Amino acid sequence: TLVYSYKVSGGKIIGQGAKVVWDLSGVKPGTYTITAAVDDGCGFCGTTVTKAVTVKECPDCSDK
Repeated sequence: TLVYSYKVSGGKIIGQGAKVVWDLSGVKPGTYTITAAVDDGCGFCGTTVTKAVTVKECPDCSDK
């Protein structure tokens, strides 16, 4: 059984396992990171992946 682990610097993870969504709704503009790892019984061994996204201000967006 594979166990997935996610660590985010902002927002939240929705779902579980291999199919999740990183929800950044409501976060302030800035750069956020997500780190993902998979445990196949040996602990979180192998490659850990970290990615970054930048959330920018949207001057012509409105909250309706």
